[in-house]
Amino acid sequence: MGYSPGLQPKGYLSTDRPLYQPGQRVQWKGIVREVQDGIYRLPEGKDYRVQIYSPSGRVLLQRAVTFTAFGSFAAEFDLPAEAELGDWRIGIDREQDQRTTFWEIGRAH
Repeated sequence: MGYSPGLQPKGYLSTDRPLYQPGQRVQWKGIVREVQDGIYRLPEGKDYRVQIYSPSGRVLLQRAVTFTAFGSFAAEFDLPAEAELGDWRIGIDREQDQRTTFWEIGRAH
């Protein structure tokens, strides 16, 4: 017999394209599911936040997430004209429980 940890919170983030030039608009969307009483539930959304990190690890944006009635969200961000080249990260987490974090990586070239 094996060990089963049970259901874990799930999240999925995606951007509108894989590569960006400095100065371009980055659009992203995502969906999150929490676990409550052994089943997946829509997020309550009170304490989730989205953060954008530059390749050097600086936080360039941090804001609260507003979920739709379906537990999804969408937003956009303009890369600065002097944006660093490399892998940028978009993350969503809960302010009180940063262990539940979901990531998407985009590349600026």
